Amino acid sequence: ALLRIQGVIMTDHLWVFLDVDRATVVVPRLLCRPPTPAACAEGLHELQKVVEQHNGEDLFRLCNVAVAIELTGIARSEASEAIPVRVGSQQDAR
Repeated sequence: ALLRIQGVIMTDHLWVFLDVDRATVVVPRLLCRPPTPAACAEGLHELQKVVEQHNGEDLFRLCNVAVAIELTGIARSEASEAIPVRVGSQQDAR
């Protein structure tokens, strides 16, 4: 039940008590982060640090449907916010 409370997931108290590694912590924090661009950026930054530190070893926690869905959603959100470039616009003619 504690893992369903965002405040518990985002602080270190539970993770220290459970004596888990950083790769274990980063997944629920990414999945349960607040829906803000800053929280998304922070979650992705933490994920990147874990991947770089482990050099691809022992990252089985990242290979599950929930993480894949979340990362796909983040990528789609970023893509939808990108500024579309029009080919043949008036600026190209200048």
